[in-house]
Amino acid sequence: MEIIPNWLGPLIGVVVGFMLNMVHQYFQERWFGPKLIISGRKGEGPNAVWMRFRVQNMNKRRVARNCRAYLTAIHQISNNRPISDNLAADSVQLSWEGGDFDPRDIPYGASQYGDIVYFPKQDKSDWQFHTRPNYLNENLNLKGYRGTYRFSVIVAGDGATPATKEINVDYNGDWRNARPYDA
Repeated sequence: MEIIPNWLGPLIGVVVGFMLNMVHQYFQERWFGPKLIISGRKGEGPNAVWMRFRVQNMNKRRVARNCRAYLTAIHQISNNRPISDNLAADSVQLSWEGGDFDPRDIPYGASQYGDIVYFPKQDKSDWQFHTRPNYLNENLNLKGYRGTYRFSVIVAGDGATPATKEINVDYNGDWRNARPYDA
């Protein structure tokens, strides 16, 4: 009398092999994949002041390939607490420094900078966004705000665990006083 059918052994082997492969890939990425970190920065050019983020890969063994940055949330902040719901209807892609949206590779020791928002120096301008899609610049309530916004930034790449960071930006209507700081 046969207790286990002949076909069940190979099926169990396939299922167990599949599960081990999935676990292996997870731990391979977690332990040996690129390690991205994000921090807030300020950049100044002749015509504008930029509130930026910097991405670094902290893994010496792996290059973080095809990295893209996204803005996933915007909140108004008071006393270091959100006082609004998410003001961004959907996630948008952030540009890299220089206005480029193409994916970038980030090797160990290199920094890549991306733009969150900028303020032109010519006049008392509102918040200016350079995103894809660029619907944020059409929201007059969002652009005309004076105070602090908290921007949630995520950077993801092939084989890298996505890095997230919340960066606060203070703006009172004068570009000289605009400043980013990590939340």
